[in-house]
Amino acid sequence: MFRKKYVNLCLLLILISTSLGAVSFEGVEGHVISLQEWSQDLKDNKIDSLLLSDLQKSEFYAGSLADLYQQESIQPYTLNLLPLFFDVVITLNTKIQSLGPTLDNAKLKALSLVSLKKINDLFFHPTKTRRLVTDQFKANPHLEKNWNNLWQSAFHPKRLKKLRVSLKEYGESQHPELEKAWENSVAKKLSQENNGLERLADKELGLRKINDSFSSFLSSITNGASSAFGTVAGNIAWREGYLKNNKALLEKLGSTLKPFDLLMEKKAYKFTDLTIPGHWGHVGVYLGNEAQLKELGLWNHPSIIPFKEQILAGKNIFQVRRWGLVFDSLTDFVNLDEMAVLRVKGFTNKGADSLSQTLSFLAEQIGKEYDFSFDAMTGETITCTEIIAFSYGEIAWPMEELLGRLTISPNDLAKLAFYTDSPLESILYVTGSPKGLHVKSVEDFGKTLNFVRKDSVFKEHNLACKREHYRHRRNGLRFRYSCEDQFKEKVYTKTGR
Repeated sequence: MFRKKYVNLCLLLILISTSLGAVSFEGVEGHVISLQEWSQDLKDNKIDSLLLSDLQKSEFYAGSLADLYQQESIQPYTLNLLPLFFDVVITLNTKIQSLGPTLDNAKLKALSLVSLKKINDLFFHPTKTRRLVTDQFKANPHLEKNWNNLWQSAFHPKRLKKLRVSLKEYGESQHPELEKAWENSVAKKLSQENNGLERLADKELGLRKINDSFSSFLSSITNGASSAFGTVAGNIAWREGYLKNNKALLEKLGSTLKPFDLLMEKKAYKFTDLTIPGHWGHVGVYLGNEAQLKELGLWNHPSIIPFKEQILAGKNIFQVRRWGLVFDSLTDFVNLDEMAVLRVKGFTNKGADSLSQTLSFLAEQIGKEYDFSFDAMTGETITCTEIIAFSYGEIAWPMEELLGRLTISPNDLAKLAFYTDSPLESILYVTGSPKGLHVKSVEDFGKTLNFVRKDSVFKEHNLACKREHYRHRRNGLRFRYSCEDQFKEKVYTKTGR
């Protein structure tokens, strides 16, 4: 009796902790760690041998995660949870479906089928979440393969037939908590109906994927045109950058830069500068040098391995160009006309474990192609701003909607430094000219982004224009535009919109 009460209390605590642990943007970093640990515990068999509590927990977590992705505004960093969660679901349910032929195991397998159906409906029925998951599967092909294998195996007609036979055996479960879950379950009801369990299989998913494929085809046409234009335009330049090989700049950067700083660039001598919206056209990540990374406790951490060889060769800038992810040295990078350095406040004080997670997410971007659709919510392809949004934690980067896609331009990323309560700060802004290097103020930097300091805070400057009617004494009614300056303080919020 005492054991039964204890088990029920444990299940209640699981449900309470799950509801209190609803997924939100502010807690994504903690959820990343929890999912990684949960997956590893399942693989190492450091879990409840019954697996029932893990199954129930995965269902509740799925609902909370799906709710997060149905919100109007979500940040790219949250997408890191999708592959981690599906890794847990696949590992857990594969374990359950491979259990031996006992009555208890048969009940758990039937409960697993219903759980898989619920998760499938949450993530593959709504168009928005289905496309997010499908994109993450493309970026993580092993997950797609394992998910399909699990689904086909679990819902195979022969397996379902054997499961129904096992469930017809009489007798109560050896585990009271399992018996309680079974008695109140949809799985029990379906198992008692003809072809009840078969109805759990999603027979319409193929049609939805065909519709997605058509949308993807139309998108690929746009991407191809963008790629072709970028390839041609990117090769047009009429001189070198004014800051190229500037020793004073390189010395200043050597004494200023810290690992994970963001390096903004402007190349006014290239044709692409005329085609990119805003003043700033690109951003790169400064990884740091050996001494700096040793000081942070990262040099001997496994997460630095994908970058170590390049850093030792002096190529410690990690960035995305139109031809893919590349490493650059500072000397090569500063072939620019203007440059700014931004820093996430207190970022290097987060500790080696948190910083190593950032390195791991950055490393996951290696090998991906350039995202010519500029869709910040895709993980299969990537841009210079997206590698930062995917890797730098719970920062709500400013995003704009373009042709139905959320985008993060380098210019919008830089603007965040001038928001009130921003997590980003300006460290350095320099320009070049035929006369050499010019170190500018933060106010000068703000002006490149239409921000001016007023009343001790920065405000964004815009012109508000309206069309007015007026009567001309000779030609009758005419129109004219009148404009006035508007200054608006931008306050940082977790929505990023």
